[in-house]
Amino acid sequence: MVDSDVHEQAVFVKIDEYKEVIDLFEKLRTKLAQAKDTLNKIVELKKEEQTEIDLWNNSIKEIEKKLHFIDQTLGETEN
Repeated sequence: MVDSDVHEQAVFVKIDEYKEVIDLFEKLRTKLAQAKDTLNKIVELKKEEQTEIDLWNNSIKEIEKKLHFIDQTLGETEN
């Protein structure tokens, strides 16, 4: 390979355009951080929601057990 085949060229960008790109990247980083925060909040809410659902499920199971016990007790007294 000959050195003349490989060209390193400088890229010239206007300072104003460079600043706009830097500002755009900063806004992008900010939006990304906000999206991560929102996602973390959603994950936390889903955990809390699952905890509540589990509590409700346990309450329903306890009520079912008590009703079953009452049903058996009443059934025994009828005989």
